[in-house]
Amino acid sequence: MLKLAAIILLFTAGTAQSQIQGLALTEITNLYEIANNPETKMPLTNQGKLSTCWAYVASHLTEYNSRSRGIPHAVNPLWTAVVGKKDRVIHWTPESVNYNYMPWAFSDLRKHGVCDQNFFKQKLQALKGNNNISDDELLLYMSKLSKKVRSEKVVSALSLTKSCNWLLDPGALSQIYEKAVAEIESTAPFNAILTESLASKFRDMVTSRTSMTDYIFETVMKGCPLVPVQIPKIASYPTLFRSVNALNADVNQSLSGPNPKPTGVGYFDAVWKHPPGTRIATLKNFKQLKALHYSVIVGKAKMYGENMYLIRNSRGPNYLPQYRLSYVEIMTGPLAGKRINASPAELVGLNYQVLGTWISESDLWHNSFALNIIKD
Repeated sequence: MLKLAAIILLFTAGTAQSQIQGLALTEITNLYEIANNPETKMPLTNQGKLSTCWAYVASHLTEYNSRSRGIPHAVNPLWTAVVGKKDRVIHWTPESVNYNYMPWAFSDLRKHGVCDQNFFKQKLQALKGNNNISDDELLLYMSKLSKKVRSEKVVSALSLTKSCNWLLDPGALSQIYEKAVAEIESTAPFNAILTESLASKFRDMVTSRTSMTDYIFETVMKGCPLVPVQIPKIASYPTLFRSVNALNADVNQSLSGPNPKPTGVGYFDAVWKHPPGTRIATLKNFKQLKALHYSVIVGKAKMYGENMYLIRNSRGPNYLPQYRLSYVEIMTGPLAGKRINASPAELVGLNYQVLGTWISESDLWHNSFALNIIKD
């Protein structure tokens, strides 16, 4: 109760944007707080178990750019992820993400267009049937199954006990499929989620020798009505050999002026698991680091003279990094609807959703690999 009373007191004192530890934030520009900014109309997303962060960022920047021009159509990031898989060998794993993924995503959207959100989701739901799984879980399951089947085919083809003609037999392919399913479903999160109706569809995909991407295009995307969007012109470049001052200047310029814009940034995801000041990426280990991630920068501020950047949350409303200030919306109680900057300790006992998290310029740029600026 004392904590809640302290927060209420701070609000009544007129410090709605920077509370408690967040009082150290000054010179704040937050797209969430700008009236009628497209960011205020775009709901939180959760990329779930798929490593398709680049598709979420490309979709977000495209939707933002469209909404800023009066075109309010949603851009489903899973659509962006699948069209990227259609033309390229793009893997949905954090180890595969690299600098090229963002430029590719915008190129793919220009080529294939953007599917109507409702049509796309209805098709995915029809494919899931009665399975109580999210869209990202469905695509991850299909991806893992397809990969496992390919692996089993290679093993069988190299086996001295199997002839090449054996692999052309639908019965043999069915055996490969059943073995792949058994191995995948023995591990979380796929145990006992495959209904017979969905299983028969996947079995048909395997035995007809159709790739997962082609299967999705045929069953989910074929006939999809396209909606008008304004795909932005993007300046994408690696950050490794660019100075902190130059990176700050680019992002600060993007977030300034009468029409501020969000920015895409690629960095090493482990930065959220370590205290501020931890340098994860160095010239020696840069190429060996795994778990790369893309996010959207939606705000800037100063804290004790250092630039701070607000990273939009794309991992669901409860994602709260433990070592940093987050920008949250209080969901219930006397503060319902209020938005504050606070540390995890200051949020104990409150019901909130995380809109974003603040990170210092040094932590972000020293652990980044790419920047994507809207140039329209």
